[in-house]
This record gives sequence, C-alpha cells and structure tokens, in this order.
Amino acid sequence: MRRIVPLAIVLSSGLALPAATPPDRVNYQGVLRDAAGAPRNGLFDMIFRLFDQEIGGSEILQDSHAGGGSPPVVVTDGLFSVEIGSGQVLDGWGPGFYPTLGEAFQDYGELWLEIEIGGETLSPRLRFASAGYALNAGALAGRTADEFLDTGPDPQVKSGALTLSGASVPGGASLTAIGTIGARVESTSGALAELARYGDGLWAWSGPGSGSAGVFYAYGGTAVNALGAYTGGYFQDLDNSSWAYVANGDFGARIQGQTTGAYIQTPGAATSVWLADSGYGIRAFGPNGGYFANSSGDGTVSLAIPSVGVDATGGGWGVIGRGGYVGVYGSSETGDGGEFYAGPFGDYNGLVAVAGYGTDLGAAGYFDYFSLGGPTYVATETYKIQGPGSVAFVQNHPTEKDRVIVYNSLEGDEVATYTRGSARLAGGKARIALGETFAWVTNPDLGLTAHLTPHGEPVPLAVETLTTKELVVRAPTDAPPDLEFDYIVYGLRIGFEETSIVQEKRQEAYLPSFARHRRRYAEHPELQRFNALERVKGMRIARGLEAPPDLTASIALRQAIHEFDPAVDRPEAEPGGDGLGRWPRVATGGPAAPGPEAAQVVGPARVPPIPAAAARPPSSAGSASVPAAYRSAGAGAPALAAPAPNGDVARSDVVTDPAPRAPLVTPGSSLGERFAVSEPVRAGELLAIDPLDPERVHRAEGIADPRFIGIAAADSSDDGVALASSRVVTVWADAASGAIVPGDLLTTSPAPGLAMRAVNPAAGAVFGKALDPLESGTGEIRVLWMPH
Repeated sequence: MRRIVPLAIVLSSGLALPAATPPDRVNYQGVLRDAAGAPRNGLFDMIFRLFDQEIGGSEILQDSHAGGGSPPVVVTDGLFSVEIGSGQVLDGWGPGFYPTLGEAFQDYGELWLEIEIGGETLSPRLRFASAGYALNAGALAGRTADEFLDTGPDPQVKSGALTLSGASVPGGASLTAIGTIGARVESTSGALAELARYGDGLWAWSGPGSGSAGVFYAYGGTAVNALGAYTGGYFQDLDNSSWAYVANGDFGARIQGQTTGAYIQTPGAATSVWLADSGYGIRAFGPNGGYFANSSGDGTVSLAIPSVGVDATGGGWGVIGRGGYVGVYGSSETGDGGEFYAGPFGDYNGLVAVAGYGTDLGAAGYFDYFSLGGPTYVATETYKIQGPGSVAFVQNHPTEKDRVIVYNSLEGDEVATYTRGSARLAGGKARIALGETFAWVTNPDLGLTAHLTPHGEPVPLAVETLTTKELVVRAPTDAPPDLEFDYIVYGLRIGFEETSIVQEKRQEAYLPSFARHRRRYAEHPELQRFNALERVKGMRIARGLEAPPDLTASIALRQAIHEFDPAVDRPEAEPGGDGLGRWPRVATGGPAAPGPEAAQVVGPARVPPIPAAAARPPSSAGSASVPAAYRSAGAGAPALAAPAPNGDVARSDVVTDPAPRAPLVTPGSSLGERFAVSEPVRAGELLAIDPLDPERVHRAEGIADPRFIGIAAADSSDDGVALASSRVVTVWADAASGAIVPGDLLTTSPAPGLAMRAVNPAAGAVFGKALDPLESGTGEIRVLWMPH
C-alpha cells in the first residue's frame, strides 16, 4: 500500500503586469511512501481529479500524467512536485463543460482534489483553500461589484458624476456628462461629439488634426447630415460581409452585400431593382421591365416590356454585341430597327441570320430548355449538335392541315425514314400494316427496303409486296406456320429525293480535330474501350484474329480528307477570313467602336498567343496508362507521365495584357536543344510545338503533325526537356496502323508522343527510318533520326 503525505497546494502567481494572464495551473507537492513508510523512487502514473463534493458528487475535471501525451511524475526519495493542469486535461463526467482549471474554479466555490497513483485511488479527498489576499478577490479597491457598471442586459442606476478620459493616449477621448448636454465626447485631436445638444439628437465635428468632418443627426429637418474629408458615412455589419460607403471619393455610394449589393423597391413591390445580385449586374422587375436611354435620346433600350423581350432603337443600329467581335447586331436602316444578323458569312453575303464562334473549349451555340434535362451545344468538339435530346425534322401533315409530323433523324447519304415492329405468320404468310405516319413522310415509289429477322429458327423469309402502307411477307411451306419475326422498313423522306450529296465547296470542311478526345483518353484511359475502333479490336480477338485490323486504307482516306489542325489550318491571311476560320465582318453604317480608333473593321482580329498563365500548366510528375488512338486491344500501354488534370484550357479570344511566359529555350542551354514543356514527357517521345502555347512543346499528336520538332532525349524536368542530337535514337512507336519493319519510314501518329509507319508520306512528314521491328502494340524501337 502506498501512502502520500501532501506538502502544499500553491496557486501559481506572477507579477501584476497589465493585461497579464495568470497560468492556468496549480502547484501540488507531496511525499510518496510505501506501506512500510519508506520513500519511493521512480516514475509513477498519476491522475488528479476535481470533484464538487468531499464524498461522492460529480467529477468536474481530470488532469492525467499517465502517458497519452503527458509523461508520468518523477518521484525522488519520496518527493514529487506537479503542476495540476500541465498534463492531459479533460472535461469530467459531471455537469457542464470544463476543459481548463480556470473555468472550473470560476463556477465552483468549493472543489476537492482526488489523486490516483498507479491505478490506486487515495483518500480522503483534499479541499482547495484560498491564499490570504485572494480572500479579497470579490472587491476592487475596496468596492463591491454592485458599485461598478457591468455589461449585463439589465438597466443600471449608479450615483455620482461620470468622466471617462483617455487623454494620455494620442488622440485619446474623454466622455463627460455636463449641464444641459447629455454627454460630451472630446479627443485631444479636436474631435468633438455631443448628445442631446440643444434639441439636436447628435452633433459631431472633427478638428484640424483629423480633417474637417461633421455629422448632424436630426439637424435642420434632416435626419442625418454628414460631412467627411474622405467619406461622408460608412456602415458595416459585424462580420464585414456587407458594408456601404456614402459619398466616398468619386462615388456617390459604394455598397457590398453578402448576397445582393443593393435592393430598391416601390410600395407594394410593384417595381423592384436588385444591383449585383447572385451573378447578375442588374435584375429589375416592373410592369415595363427596364428602360435605358442616352443623353440625346436617340438611343434607347426597353427590356421585357409587354410582349417584347428587347426593343432597341438608335441612329443607325439597334443592338450591337461586342467584345472584339460582333456577335449580333440590329440595324434601323430597314426602318423598324428590328433586323438582326451576324454579318456577311462566306459567299452568303449577310443571308445568315445568326452565326456563332466558340473557342477550343466552348461551343458556337448554347441552348437550354428546362424540361430537356440538360443543355444542347452547337458545333462543339467533333459534334455538330450535342445534347440530351434527339435530332428531329418536322414536316406538315399531308392531309390534316392543323398537324405536323416530327421524325427523329439519322445520318446517311439519304434523308431516310424508317418504321419497325414484330409480326407473326398465319398460314405461311403475314400481311402487316405499317405505321400510319410512315406513309405521310416517305416516298411511296423510291427507296423502300425491308429487313426481316425470324425468331427461333433460321427460316428464309421473303418480301412479297412492299408499300409505304403495307408489308406482305411469305415463308417456305416447311416453315413453322406461326413463326414470329421482326421487321424494319426504310424509305426516303418525301421531297428530299434530290438532295445534293456532293456540292461545290464554299469553305473548308475538314474532319474535326480529335485532339480533345485523345487528351480525354490520356486522362481517363478506362473510357477508350467504348469507342468503335476498340470494339472492333475486341471482336477480332473473340474470333481468334490478330487484334489490330489493317488500317492502311482508312488512314490514307483520313489523310486525304485532312483532320483539322489549328496550327496549319488557320493561316494569317486566309482569303475572306480572319485566320481563325471565321469570316470578315465590315461595318456598313454602324457606330464607331469605343476608344481612340477613328474607324475600324467591326469584327474579329487575329488572336495573339495566349499567355502562359492561361495555357495548360505542367502537371506533377506521375505515371498513368495512356491509350493511343489506334492501340491494340489488350496490349500494355506505356507508362506515360500523367497530363495536367485540366489539359483543355479556358482561353479568351482576345488577350489585352499578356502575362510573362516561360522562355521557349531554357536560359543557359544551347539554342534549340532544351525547351519548356506544357506537359510531362519521357525519353523517346516525339515532341511538337504546343498550339495553345507556342513557347512550349508537348507530345506530338496527329498523323504527320506539322508542328513536330524533335525527340525527347530524356524525361522532362522542371527546366524543360532536351532534344536528342544523336543520329540513332530510341523512340516510342505504335504499330496499330500496321506492323513496323526495319527500313520503314516513320511519322507522328494519332497517339500522343508515339511514332507510326508512314503511309504515302507527304513531303516533310517523315522524321526517321525504323531500325527495329514492331509487329503489334506499342514499344520502343531504334530509329535513324533524319532531322530536316
């Protein structure tokens, strides 16, 4: 059995310095002996608990010196000293929450200390006692608490005059209750304020030391009259999320609100205006929406007036959209100010009602309808139209003049229609009435084709007769008499039989760039298995064939049509264009653009290179399986450095203040040998100038990439990548377009950074000659590097 003899419990204290905070600890000293009375030595786990009663009661707090972040107590010749509150302090299981000693002593006038040593609880508990002068802690300068002002919510009445002075502090103020004035506040700088001054609610004035400023509440019939050297008035909520300056600088008012800058409303809420509200600059509601006019009155805009969205008038133009380019503008030259068009388009000479242009990451058009389930984009990525709905055509009903027919469309060299269903033989024959609407939209004389698929048995079915209204099917005599089958009937849409398939070229119609698809596969390799090429490879494997099909003909056809490449297909001086695939728009009477220019072409200008700050940032080094556009199914993908998480950058069509960008050639390196990179690359990958940031290079992509400049000599690092200078180099290659044998000429491939066998290579498209074979998949081969 242990025995403990307490020596002292001492409240820690320090010098009475201004604003000093006493330590939240209590000294405890004791002597620890064993059952025989001999002093103990060593390290002992001790737990100190505070209770609200001597026996029983509730545990208020505990302080553990038994591991768990607090070391045990050192006992030497029986003596030990502990600062209670310096160990692991925890709230007790009793009422209230007391994580510190100070908070416990604040709420409890009496507390008892219980000590546990090595799992043994000692008794009796010890009562905390006050030091001598602490007995006077309830008074201040001999006065009791009820003689002072406090911060409680109840009204207080105190006797005697009140003067508060801070004159010893520069700019300090004094508050005095005097004579006929309720209160007077005055600072050493000359600022003065008086409450209840001769009938005024508040009168205040600042002297020369702080600039002339004054405020008068209930003065001269005005509720608030304020004058300030910098700001007339300033108001703010507690968390500074909403504030308002009045008469600040050159602004009548500057206002910021957590959700709305300002809200103005007429009685009855018939007319309301929200300023800077939830993403809107102005939101207005009224019987006539909103109205704006210039000072001369010859330019007006009415918004959301009855039955009209926008009604605009002007001397020469109704509405003009700018931002470097004309979006849509209206001309009053027609007499009504209501003509809207997007300017000349190729050889259409202004007959296009609306034309749009989107950046690499955007779309030419964006439309949304709430019940559609999502937006529809026009001319985005490789899609003409992309959205959750279907593509459909509408046609007048041929017999019911108040109806139209709406059909979903498919792509083909014909404007096709179809109907389908299931039927059953009856006596070896089936007479099927086709869908009623099919006859209303389909040519009855041309292009009818039927497909029949029997269920269960491979029975040869025949089409006996076929019209747009009826399909008659017969079967052999030995066929099941009640055989069930599916059918589909295709036709030509009436009136579209002479649609011209091959037309004269008005402008280039390349294959769209698939660069974003390839970057998407690089970031999400698991998505590639769903495309048509990978499905074909999978089907070939299932049939026991070699996975990569012979793509020689398809690659040649793609090269003949040409995949759009912004680096080479947007010339600076394209006839009739602006170098960005768009058309010139020349103002024929519109207002001059704002700014110093006396005259200008209303339309787009050549876009300068985007700054590095907006370009694809280099990502952190890492590895990911990056599938190639023509990779063999099941072949192991090379470990490539992961591209930037958002490789497709948002870019502006107009850059007015380009930020500094990293130099193309790293300082200190030989010219042309080391380049900054826009994505991590590895040794042996083919490199090309990045069209989104011409000061950097990235992995070449696309067949015969015209921006190709060389081969990475080593993995890229923070200071860029070095180009290989040896004539024999090791490169990564892809055999999806055909097996590579020594002597084959090589060019860049659709797979980023990989080489492929050149098929009918154009001049300048070949970079080297294979020295090693590659039968399938991807891998490294030696190449005789033939720089141009």
